[in-house]
Amino acid sequence: MRWRLVAFAGAALLAAAPLAGQQANISRAFELERRGDYRAAADMYRTVLASRPADPAALLGLERVLVPLNRAGELLPEVRAALAAESPSGAVYGVALRTWASADEPDSMRAIAERWAATAPADEAPYREWGAAALGRHDHAGAAEAYAVGRGRLKRPDALAAERAQLAVMDGDYKTGLREWLAAVRRLPAYRLSAVGALSQAPADARTEILHALSREEDFVARRMEAELRVRCGDPVGGLQTLLAALPDGRGPATEALGELVDQLRTDRTPRGELALARCLEALADRSPGADQSRLRLESARAYAAAGDNDAARRMLTGLADDHAASRSVAAGASAALIQVLIASGRLDEAGQRLDAPGLALSADEREELRLRLVNGWLREGNLAKA
Repeated sequence: MRWRLVAFAGAALLAAAPLAGQQANISRAFELERRGDYRAAADMYRTVLASRPADPAALLGLERVLVPLNRAGELLPEVRAALAAESPSGAVYGVALRTWASADEPDSMRAIAERWAATAPADEAPYREWGAAALGRHDHAGAAEAYAVGRGRLKRPDALAAERAQLAVMDGDYKTGLREWLAAVRRLPAYRLSAVGALSQAPADARTEILHALSREEDFVARRMEAELRVRCGDPVGGLQTLLAALPDGRGPATEALGELVDQLRTDRTPRGELALARCLEALADRSPGADQSRLRLESARAYAAAGDNDAARRMLTGLADDHAASRSVAAGASAALIQVLIASGRLDEAGQRLDAPGLALSADEREELRLRLVNGWLREGNLAKA
């Protein structure tokens, strides 16, 4: 029994030795590629492929280094060898599609996609990669064919919807693009930002039609897209109103939607953008707990002040500045912001009383800056004695 175990261990070591050598060759090829020595990297990748023709890392590496050398056509022998190996991977099929695309052989591309699809009948990848390879050679009709064949084979109305949407937008067909983007986002919400970004590039008249079409949809997916698209198109207040009217009950999806719209609104520094940001932060604060609520109310107040709505800013700050449950930093920030708003509103006596109130959690520098603002306020009113 012992000699059998020893023999088995020896055989395992002998089998592992070539594998370890190949891994070392892959590592050396990666390093050569990283250093920009593409010719040497190509030779090293070919060394690996000579004994393991379907190695996806080596084949992908060879593809990467041949492209900057303008020698992508030289990949055909390795691709044929990889396809002849047993059970080629999806990566191998993808390289094959791109290689035949660069060789301008659309019939071969279709044959490879059909072969790949036969091994994965429920997978979108063969048709997606076929379409992408066609687009790589600026063949929009070929890409459309790939996606249409895929949808027909997969028998799902939302199959390859994102790819069909992108192609439609590229061709200026925004009606089809919107329909396909809605299908894609309803199936996979992560597509939403891509959809809004693509549709926001439409000409003004097409954007108007897109927004009108979205407004007729009743589900939250569509209304959220409409809201974000309105913000992208320069109507931040209208976008926020659209979202607020469509928010579902509960905190989860509503909080997520408001939070992501806040991030989008932060980039709009116009008065209307600041106003929309302030209202969105207030709505988010109403749905947030404890410390988060206090922080959001303070940020909302600052945005209201930046938008010139001092009454709303004061409304957000009054209770917050006196809230003993708020953190020291939030309470201090709220107190400073409230005093600034009172000064800007001309309520100088009230600002002075708050500034002189005992226990105000401000640093000496903050207190001095606010006192100078108050002095300037009195000077503007001509009250030299109080100044």
